[in-house]
Amino acid sequence: MTHYIHLEIAKILSLLPLENKYKSYHKAHGILIIVCLLAMFAGNIYYRIYYYYRYIKNIRKLLDAMIHTFTTLTNVNSILVAAFFHPKHWILLLKKSKTPLLVTTCFSNTFFYILDFLFIFYTFCEINYYRKINTRIITYLIPSYINIFIILMSILNINYYANELKNMLSTFRLNLKSEKIKLDEIIEKETNPYIVSKKFASESRTDDHFKYFVDICYKMDAFNKIYGWQILNFAAVLLIFAYDSLSTVLREFFREDPSQMHIQLLLIKMLKCFNFLIFGFLLIKPCFAFNGQMDKVVVLCRKILINLPETCDNGFCRYLKLKLVFLLKQIEMKKPYFSAAGFFEVDYVMLVYILNGITSYLMVTLQAAY
Repeated sequence: MTHYIHLEIAKILSLLPLENKYKSYHKAHGILIIVCLLAMFAGNIYYRIYYYYRYIKNIRKLLDAMIHTFTTLTNVNSILVAAFFHPKHWILLLKKSKTPLLVTTCFSNTFFYILDFLFIFYTFCEINYYRKINTRIITYLIPSYINIFIILMSILNINYYANELKNMLSTFRLNLKSEKIKLDEIIEKETNPYIVSKKFASESRTDDHFKYFVDICYKMDAFNKIYGWQILNFAAVLLIFAYDSLSTVLREFFREDPSQMHIQLLLIKMLKCFNFLIFGFLLIKPCFAFNGQMDKVVVLCRKILINLPETCDNGFCRYLKLKLVFLLKQIEMKKPYFSAAGFFEVDYVMLVYILNGITSYLMVTLQAAY
């Protein structure tokens, strides 16, 4: 497969830019989808005010309105960024790398099918549950499912490009490792540092590897400028959805008269919460793996620096040492990492922050309710 299924769907939903010759069509298509999302949001809120909000408490009204507002604005922001903003950064990010992505392809496609199955299964369960209560409820559930599906496509896109950056950094690390092996083999055969420096200079391709690392840094910067605010919005959406699901679970759990319908709702909400935790895991996993690869690169650079022979002339090894020292200082001062619009680094600590926020809000809710 030359393209991923989710990337093709993302282009249809205007979540990714098209080629320059289709630029005007892509902008018009993006505006049309944004108008449809906003009209769907307005109609959904209208129906909920007249047929749902009058039967629930104020805190539930606020939470429900926040969920639909955040999901809609998140998707509108994703489409606006793809259609109108950061054209130069999109060119850098979409530029094909030399990294083999066969393993990532299979992994991403498998994840796509698994997440789609979970989403369809959860949707079927929730529609089947509310259909027994009131068939009219299904009308304003459909916009929620559309928004969640678009968010799923955006997260899969982020996962794809983050995995590509991780694979590029892994390739850079393997290239550095091969340079270290070359240096060690030359040192075993030669004891004269000047001969070692001359032979290593003739065999080494470190300049090409450093240029490749610069390309990774440019691509990382483009990724953060394109997806930084989207990741921050996704973190807020994950927090709200998980809080809504868990608060419903706790409320149903403490009911004095649990019935079969309430147990079914509890299971649906737990499945929904699990689904969104997988979304968060899918968002964070390649970012965390990238940080692990960067730590290995630092260790390799230090080992090469230690093994390089000392020479008095301005030869290859002397200049390579300066480059390695500069690279290590640059990584120490401004390490390339995935950022949520500069607010925090994207790794598993983000899930801890989300769980911490959920716990705090749940404690306040339980104290107010009981």
